[in-house]
Amino acid sequence: MDNFNINIATFLSKNLYTFILYDVSPNIYAKTLNLLTFFTKFFT
Repeated sequence: MDNFNINIATFLSKNLYTFILYDVSPNIYAKTLNLLTFFTKFFT
């Protein structure tokens, strides 16, 4: 289970990095909102 959690954390951190790096949208609020929605869906 610990290994599974580590894999999820790695997956999320890589996606978060890619999300920030490649999403050139100037709307920071919308990006944050989308990210929160993603995390909510992912963990529920």
